[in-house]
Amino acid sequence: MRRGLWLVFLTSPLLAAEPVYHWVDRHGVSHYSDTPQPAATRIDLAEPPLLGTGPMAVQTSASSMAAPTLPTPSHQLQLVSPEPEATIRDNQGVVRIAARLTPAITTPFTLKVWLDGRLVASQENALALQLQNIDRGAHRLHLDVVSPDGTILAKTIESRFYLHRARIGSQPKATPRQ
Repeated sequence: MRRGLWLVFLTSPLLAAEPVYHWVDRHGVSHYSDTPQPAATRIDLAEPPLLGTGPMAVQTSASSMAAPTLPTPSHQLQLVSPEPEATIRDNQGVVRIAARLTPAITTPFTLKVWLDGRLVASQENALALQLQNIDRGAHRLHLDVVSPDGTILAKTIESRFYLHRARIGSQPKATPRQ
């Protein structure tokens, strides 16, 4: 077993040194192979360097040495209801939305509700509301908390839910007996 491994390690550089040939067929498709074909040109592959190219000159300044500061959101908004991938059964299409904001905001704010990429509702200084007459099917939902000057203070990640509404006359179709 050990001799076989040594044989593989010793012959692998020789296998990598095989020539490569390139040709274009009559349909204009390029082909590459290790066996020569009529009208093929040999491609000489350069040996890859075994070591790095050497030290690279890096220009640093005092401002780039400091750790980058990313803006941290001061508030975190979490969608409480409907839960992700939830199935809601409501024949009137009512969807109750509730969110949790930490830490709580003491200044005025607006909760904006986005359904399937469209702004469908907004509520002043409240984290719960109801959407009426929503069509059945899968929906994407996310919320934004916005300050009076229009700054987004917090937002939820997009969540998906499914709304089921019963249909009138949804009796199963009769299937003929065979």
